[in-house]
Amino acid sequence: MLPDINSPEFSLELPSSGKSIFYRPFLVKEEKILLMAMEGNKKEEMDHALSQILTNCVKYDGDVMDLPFIDLEYIFVNIRAKSIDNIIKLRVGHKNNTECKHLTEYEIDINDLEVENLDVDNKVMLND
Repeated sequence: MLPDINSPEFSLELPSSGKSIFYRPFLVKEEKILLMAMEGNKKEEMDHALSQILTNCVKYDGDVMDLPFIDLEYIFVNIRAKSIDNIIKLRVGHKNNTECKHLTEYEIDINDLEVENLDVDNKVMLND
């Protein structure tokens, strides 16, 4: 029988509440879940895969999926940074020029990302 291998754990402060959580990088099984969902190319499969990965990789006292969406995105990006690489390489086309097929390459360091302007108003206006 193989021994259990503990993964490193990292703390992260949630942008919406300032509460600290712990998470681990995703393992081969989570990476396979993500790759299979991407191959399926269906939104429902991708949503379910992200839910599985977040549930598996995050230590939280409640249901991770009950957190605000901004926290879920922030957690996933940080898990990705510790699991694969903190640099994301993007290729972006020109927005208003359909004739130009040139793609501009960008590199984004996930560690430099910050959440700003988190003033949330939970009131819903029903009338004037």
